[in-house]
Amino acid sequence: MKGTLRTSARLGAVALIALMAGCVKEEVRGDTSVFAFNWWMAGLAFAGGLLAVPIGLVIRHKAQWPGWVLAFILGPCLIFGIAPAMVLDRATVDQDHFEVRYGFWFAPHRVNVKFEDLRRMRLSTQAKGLGRRRRIQRSMDLTFKSGQTQRVSVGDLLQRAAPRIVERAEAKGVIVMGSLNAR
Repeated sequence: MKGTLRTSARLGAVALIALMAGCVKEEVRGDTSVFAFNWWMAGLAFAGGLLAVPIGLVIRHKAQWPGWVLAFILGPCLIFGIAPAMVLDRATVDQDHFEVRYGFWFAPHRVNVKFEDLRRMRLSTQAKGLGRRRRIQRSMDLTFKSGQTQRVSVGDLLQRAAPRIVERAEAKGVIVMGSLNAR
């Protein structure tokens, strides 16, 4: 039973990752580009949360710990955290600025940067860890004309919006260095 449960969990994780690939859409309104997750991604997260609760309650008799995690942690997190965040997260780029809103609906992270305030933008990609634990971390280091700096973590939305941001920043005279390509 434990091997089957573990294999099913791995297959589910791989399927979820495969479904999430290419899940960001771009909508162009005049000179403004808006990047957001496709609507079905939030629906999938919500449905997964709804399914996790009863499945967890059923399997907790055979596999107690995974059952409780599914029913009382994963399910509610998907329903009340991930699904609403996917509906609300977005990146907007126009001729004058870019803004990004991401994170949980109750505590979003917001970035709003005017290109005219920027001096330099450095895009970087770093591999962290080794082997199976290796992950790619992308960031945007912004240097403002005032001398302040800001590091912006680059997730799926911002990575998809990056070419538009770079194009419009360079048009405003911002020095752009580096790239977000994986090494």
